[in-house]
Amino acid sequence: MKYQSEKVMEIWDEIENITDVAHKELNLNGIVGEKSLNKQWYETVENNGNFFIVTARTANNKLVGYASYFLTSSPLSFGLLQAESNSFFMLKEYRRGFNGINLLKFAEQKLKILGAKFIIQKVNTAHDTSILFERMSYNFLEKVYIKEIE
Repeated sequence: MKYQSEKVMEIWDEIENITDVAHKELNLNGIVGEKSLNKQWYETVENNGNFFIVTARTANNKLVGYASYFLTSSPLSFGLLQAESNSFFMLKEYRRGFNGINLLKFAEQKLKILGAKFIIQKVNTAHDTSILFERMSYNFLEKVYIKEIE
């Protein structure tokens, strides 16, 4: 497995395909509706240095996983950069072994180089990856709820 940081705009079609799988598996259609990624918005935040993505690829360069983050100044600690998870996903057939942990460790290394002092990871209830974060010494901090308002 090869782990690397990439530019989302350079791999947009692959991201569209793998996020289709993620959206269905995580049952996001029932919560936030049909997937509709805003390419222009991602391009803007990436160009501003506020978006970062790492990928997992097979030996034949197939995209099988990714972890993406928004980089912002911490509202709780002035002057500190934090990375907040946008999405973490690995295709089912590649979840065995340490592929997910290795991808997250790679992301941590790269985020540290970028200056992040904190990483905030989110867990989807449809596919609870809490055990991964606990094994990696993340602290359980809060629960997040979502509600559609019409």
